[in-house]
Amino acid sequence: MAGACLGAGGCGASLPEANLPKATALIDNSHATTIVGSPADIYQRIARQAQRCWFGPFGKLHTQYMMHADVPPPTSSEPVTLTVHRRLDSATKPWGPGLMRLELSGTSTTTLTFENIGSKPAAQKTITTGLTRWANGRTDCGDAEGLSPTTGAATEGLATGTTQRTGAERR
Repeated sequence: MAGACLGAGGCGASLPEANLPKATALIDNSHATTIVGSPADIYQRIARQAQRCWFGPFGKLHTQYMMHADVPPPTSSEPVTLTVHRRLDSATKPWGPGLMRLELSGTSTTTLTFENIGSKPAAQKTITTGLTRWANGRTDCGDAEGLSPTTGAATEGLATGTTQRTGAERR
């Protein structure tokens, strides 16, 4: 699978996963969204708007969050996976704990399946609403209030049971 990072810092080299506790819960997908278009097409819609509105250099959230994508080759039947992470201070390892994961699966239609991997309800709602809006072809940025860097402490988007390492622990 090819990986892509959205955000001002980019991905850098491949890094081992951090050994952090995670609170994982599947979101009720009984009303999962199915959209006409291949997973690669839907990914492009989401990535373009997420970069412009949230994670790019002029995005509302670029200093606090980033999104990583695992995109398989076009001939593969594997799903596209997008993960929203809290951004860390490190320039070489900027992605921190994951908040939400979105899987895009299908062929000529794409099913969006969200998984909460560490976000609080406000952040979960903001992420699912934004990514679904863009998957459906909308180009407005909408509200990012549940993820706003001005709404509280550095870990405001994280669910109980997750941790964020300090600068000294990352070294």
